[in-house]
Amino acid sequence: MFHSEAKCETNLLGGLYDRGRPLPLYEREYILNRNHDGWGANAIAAQVGHCRKTVDNIVSVYETTGSSFPKSIGNPGRHRTKTIQPVVDVILAEKVLKPSITASELQLKLVADEFVTGTPFRL
Repeated sequence: MFHSEAKCETNLLGGLYDRGRPLPLYEREYILNRNHDGWGANAIAAQVGHCRKTVDNIVSVYETTGSSFPKSIGNPGRHRTKTIQPVVDVILAEKVLKPSITASELQLKLVADEFVTGTPFRL
């Protein structure tokens, strides 16, 4: 319905998709708008030519993250976390004291001072 790329394939419901890639953002937003307007998952699925599970997954990700962007692909075990202000303050103070400090040194300092827990990850 929305795709214009020649490499797309057609699914059994007549919807276009690019194998292994998430639906384009404009199509995801179309699904979310219909959901917000009160449409049911089956009605949206029939309209866009994708299965109900696809629609449910897009709505679920939106309800969890507040974003219409798809889940990241590639490293599902690593989650982004919000930086808390005390951590930012320590980083800024360390950069003032030693402008050449590396990210690894900052990570070790934050763990040693118990601003963050766990072992530093590799950049």
